[in-house]
Amino acid sequence: MNLPEEFVQCTSEIIGEEWNDFLSALNREPSISVRVNSSKLNSLPFKPIPWSANAYQLNKRPQFTLDPLIHAGAYYVQEANSMFVEEALRQTIDISKAQIALDLCAAPGGKTTLISSLLSENSLVVANEVIKARAGILKENVQKWGKGNVVVTSNDAKDFGKLNSFFDLIVADLPCSGEGMFRKDPKAVEEWSLNNVNLCAERQKRIVASVWPSLKEGGVFLYSTCTYNRDENENNIQWILENFDAELLPLKINDEWGIVSSGKGYRFYPHRTPGEGFFISVVRKKGNFEENRGKKNFKKDFSLPSKKEKEIIESFLKPNLEYLKWRTFLFAFQFSTEKFMQVAEALYVLHLGVEVGELIRDDLKPSPTIVYSNFISKNSFEFLELNQLDALKFLKRENIILPSGAKKDWLIFTFKKVNIGLAKNIGNRINNYFPKEWVIRMAIPSGELETLG
Repeated sequence: MNLPEEFVQCTSEIIGEEWNDFLSALNREPSISVRVNSSKLNSLPFKPIPWSANAYQLNKRPQFTLDPLIHAGAYYVQEANSMFVEEALRQTIDISKAQIALDLCAAPGGKTTLISSLLSENSLVVANEVIKARAGILKENVQKWGKGNVVVTSNDAKDFGKLNSFFDLIVADLPCSGEGMFRKDPKAVEEWSLNNVNLCAERQKRIVASVWPSLKEGGVFLYSTCTYNRDENENNIQWILENFDAELLPLKINDEWGIVSSGKGYRFYPHRTPGEGFFISVVRKKGNFEENRGKKNFKKDFSLPSKKEKEIIESFLKPNLEYLKWRTFLFAFQFSTEKFMQVAEALYVLHLGVEVGELIRDDLKPSPTIVYSNFISKNSFEFLELNQLDALKFLKRENIILPSGAKKDWLIFTFKKVNIGLAKNIGNRINNYFPKEWVIRMAIPSGELETLG
């Protein structure tokens, strides 16, 4: 790998005597890791990632597109070192209590799906992505993961100033110069410059300054980048400590993990840890927050469903959920309706909890994404197990031959007992409701197909 001379000069000074080991690691193939959705899939027979309860390092990169389980949100391909967010949060917040969390720069969804699984089901996780195209990818991954405690928004950091002292937790994996991704992304090497490093460091400060007022006193702010230089890492943490009423939270690190403490945070190097370059630091906003309850205002077309509409919803879902209606669409969740309405007043909402479906003349047309949810009632649908080839045909929206005796009604197809999609049997054929924008375009090869499950 042909590294920029200025990068070598700066980074070799930081890494010191391990520089040659670092260079050797950059010339090796990057590792591949996944995190399992424990509500859909059991453990996998691979090497565990030590700081994440359901994460594994694979022996090689499989053809993920041809595994129906990934399309069903049964696991997520995520960079191993970035999963350390789980360990950091376990050490700094009470995950047994309902939290209001913000994943500020959330696309494509790795940290959002991790946080939504880690926190309690009645927590509210706001997953934000300012770039609209990336926000669509984030929404897709959140829907497939199936947790009902996420709201997807698409806003600039400055918009969060409207939510003063609102969040218990902010996770900010900030846009950076991408030095830690050199092994995976040759384009990052080409685009690197000291000028870009300085621009990124200043942008990171602006983002932190914009969102800081929305963190409660006593709340936790998790700062991370995928880069090595001090300007975007330790120097920015020092800037936060000097300019805001914040205190650094130390973490307990197992020596066997290979993580390097730098005094202001923790560094992950590819020659020491199972993933790519990463930096993380956790600070707490000083003070004690006192709850100031707001009014439950139903604006932006949101309303509570009627008693009859609620009965229709409950015929499809488990009991004891909260519901909201947006125009003719119904949504289910477990977090505070009041808190969500505060989010809806301040931000542009793309997705809420679990989309149940659309009301059409007092009848509910189920949402295609309802099948991925933890909320779904097993008594409301017929479930039909498919082999891998037929499952892939369904995900390509090709014809599936149903077994004789299948009921003429809503069906959920499964693969290895994991829900992969919604269909309706109308007798002579099925209507395939797998979202068109998610359809597999890749040709299915002949021969044996791989799956992680």
